[in-house]
Amino acid sequence: MNNNQPLKSTAPKQPSKTVKGGWQGLGLAFYIANTMEIFERLAWYGFFAVSSVYMTTPIEQGGVGFSDAQRGAVQGIIPFFLYLLPVITGALADRYGYKKNVCCFIYINGA
Repeated sequence: MNNNQPLKSTAPKQPSKTVKGGWQGLGLAFYIANTMEIFERLAWYGFFAVSSVYMTTPIEQGGVGFSDAQRGAVQGIIPFFLYLLPVITGALADRYGYKKNVCCFIYINGA
């Protein structure tokens, strides 16, 4: 007995679907969503850079007047919660359902 023989399937063969490659393989929505994501990222990093200058600008010149340590603390805390919050709310949405979470959020905020 030879174990190196290929297995033969008894199922009827399905016609294979041809997949378009390159730029045509993905729909217009994919490219629109990715373009929007690029602009969103540019806006976020642009804001983060400009906010550094604004926070450390003296009050006399229209800024906040934070020291570099205070600015670093603020810019360290904000992304921490920005990236932590979706993990917590996603887990709650998986457990209780997103509709209950949205209703709870609206109730808590008094809207």
